[in-house]
Formats: sequence, C-alpha cells, structure tokens
Amino acid sequence: MDGRGSPKTNEQPRHPREYPIHRPYAHECPEDFFGYELTDEDLDWVRVAKHDAVVVAAYHIKPISHDTYQLAGLAVDRNYRRRGIGHWMLAHAIGVIESKGGRTVVAFNRRKIPIFEQVGFERIGATEYRLSLEPE
Repeated sequence: MDGRGSPKTNEQPRHPREYPIHRPYAHECPEDFFGYELTDEDLDWVRVAKHDAVVVAAYHIKPISHDTYQLAGLAVDRNYRRRGIGHWMLAHAIGVIESKGGRTVVAFNRRKIPIFEQVGFERIGATEYRLSLEPE
C-alpha cells in the first residue's frame, strides 16, 4: 500500500498530468536532481512530481524581482524521460510564476534545450532563455 491507502502499482500513468505535482516533504528534497543544495527558503519554490510516492521530476523557481522569476532547475528522472513529464513540469512552473504576478521567466542552460523553445521561450544568448508572459 502507498501512503494514501491505495495499492501500489508499477503501472505508469498514461498521461503526464496523471503525475501529481506537490511541494516536497523535507525528506524528498530533490538536490540530486539539480546538482546543488537547496535552503529551507528554496523549498518554498520547489515542486516535485511523483509516481507511487517516488519523486520522478522536479523544478525550482527563484524570484528575481516582483515580476521576474528564474527557472533555476528542471529535471526528470532518467527512467521517466520522453513521456511529456518535462513539458508538464515546465507548464506547471510557468503557471505558478504567473499566479505570483510574474511577467518574465528566465532560464539558463549551457546547451540548447528544445523544450524551452517548444513552449515559447526565446533563446537570447549562448546560455539564456526568456519567456514573456502576457496578462489575460
């Protein structure tokens, strides 16, 4: 049984949105996903996706100013890649940023990552991506 009283299953969800996204518990801190340590303050801006109570993906947002946020980390466990979970996590992160009044999202990466451009980010430098959010 899992922590919710439901039987555990090895069957993976058919759609990325079936992976629940939550704030992590202290013992679920996904530092190994990001390759850097997170502070208690950082954890307010981290979300994780789970399968059978195991963290399979995570993102980390850093507020830069009142309307600019950095997507500091986005990672999917190697065994869960190529299933749309990265897109789902990125869309969720953008939704959280937008709900906080964000109008600009920046992300930095040493290599070209198609997922950013696929959801509307513009590559503005060798390592920087930017997305402008329009208020509805």
